[in-house]
Amino acid sequence: MHHIPKEYQLRTLETLSAYYQKCLTYQKADLAFYDITERPYAPVASLPGMPYVCLRLPTGGGKTFVACHAVRITAAVLLNMNCAHSCRTCQAWGLILMQSARSLLTNRRKSDKMSHKSTQKEKPCNNEN
Repeated sequence: MHHIPKEYQLRTLETLSAYYQKCLTYQKADLAFYDITERPYAPVASLPGMPYVCLRLPTGGGKTFVACHAVRITAAVLLNMNCAHSCRTCQAWGLILMQSARSLLTNRRKSDKMSHKSTQKEKPCNNEN
């Protein structure tokens, strides 16, 4: 089944591509983000220098479709890869993705533990004398 993209999906993907192109031009994700959006950039502290964006789509807006194309755009524009690129580059990209995922999971677990500790209440003491 062939999916015909909606106008907002195309605009989203074009904006992502433009952001990546500006990241390469400026060599600064925050400057590229501000240039595209005119909004402040919120970097991920555990991934310094890594371009970070959130693509917002309406409910039922084809997030899976956009995500699949976003991977291709990321590989083609930001990483300067094409489908026939060498396996060595693909392996390096895979390592970067795994390290990023590991870092995000580690930070989430730490955050979950900290929030769990702060919400635990002391049990009342039932010593009756």
